[in-house]
Amino acid sequence: MKKVLNKKVDMKKMGIIFLAGVLASVVTGCGGGNSSGGYKATDPVDRAPYFGIGNGAAKTALENGTRADVNIRKAVEIYIGDDKGLKSYYVEINDVVVAKLDNLSGLESIVSLDLTELQDQNSDATFALQGGRIYDARIVAVDSANQSTIANFDLNTKEFYEYVAMIGDATAAGWTNTAAIPLEQHPTIEGRFTWQGHLEPGAIKFPLAPIPGDWCCIEWIMPEADQQSVTNPAMKVIPSGGPDNKWQVPVAGEYTIVIDQKTQKVYFGAPAYELGMVGDGTVAGWNLNGAVRFERDAIDPMVFTTVTDLAATGGEQALKLFGQANGENYEWSNGIWIFAPSTAADLPTEAPGPIVVKVGANSSADDLKWKVSPEKAGTYLIRVNLKDNTILFTKQN
Repeated sequence: MKKVLNKKVDMKKMGIIFLAGVLASVVTGCGGGNSSGGYKATDPVDRAPYFGIGNGAAKTALENGTRADVNIRKAVEIYIGDDKGLKSYYVEINDVVVAKLDNLSGLESIVSLDLTELQDQNSDATFALQGGRIYDARIVAVDSANQSTIANFDLNTKEFYEYVAMIGDATAAGWTNTAAIPLEQHPTIEGRFTWQGHLEPGAIKFPLAPIPGDWCCIEWIMPEADQQSVTNPAMKVIPSGGPDNKWQVPVAGEYTIVIDQKTQKVYFGAPAYELGMVGDGTVAGWNLNGAVRFERDAIDPMVFTTVTDLAATGGEQALKLFGQANGENYEWSNGIWIFAPSTAADLPTEAPGPIVVKVGANSSADDLKWKVSPEKAGTYLIRVNLKDNTILFTKQN
């Protein structure tokens, strides 16, 4: 799909904007023309800076041989201008015309392309670009004197943002733009970024590029609503000038943040985002997929609770807890494991008892469980506090 806007502009000023791009990276190509001279009637190959690509106020000039890095998850604006007057243009991707306009007047046209829903202007068929590919692209423009100008360039599509940082008074960076804290990109999972550390009560959001001094012209990962709880992982990519939504961290503590661009989720684990429980003393047995699930407290995200039956059944009459920081399926080989402080430990029912939290696969020596004795069988409210690493079993009958 495309949107078109025509208007008169100062092309010399527009050239400065185009050349200050942050979206596309310009690579010297083999095309002809004299890019330093701008448009010439005798040089129809290269007319920078009158072609540009970007989103919002940040643009990059398109010259012959340019490579433009674009993210397929957001619309891209292509700028076509001519200080002699713009009569018509068309834009091609892999020899398919995706935008065209005739009978223009004025100096500039701006077309917005949704790369996930492009339309063949000659057949009305629609198609989507894929991330991680390089497409052949071309702009052909005709000025008021019927002189054509062509810019052939590579469109390098990226499915995910390759930079994520965090900022806000919940972080050590505060609101100092130059102190934004980068997250670490996952070594094997595309689009996933993680961070572990201390957060204070306050607000937090995630810039998708280094923050300039005027805070302008970059995209952000933000929640769907302002002051959204960190127990709600729903996110949106918001451009500059959009809503200034932030997550609200309610209590200080050690957090694990996992941002998954593929699923469009931001998980604030403390350190776990969710908890489950298995064991032959539980209704789940040792079935991870049927684990007893805990509910995370909306006010204090480090507290998890569940009400369930415990029984003195099976060979071990035991139970243990586990969790994940990223909302994925539970697996024996990874995750966040919560063990008892000793083998066959009694259920702490009078006062909270200690837990041992370990991340990743653990040896059999670490595999310490609580035991459900016959006299302790019954229905329990189980409360886990990951801030002070305690667990309490309160009998309900």
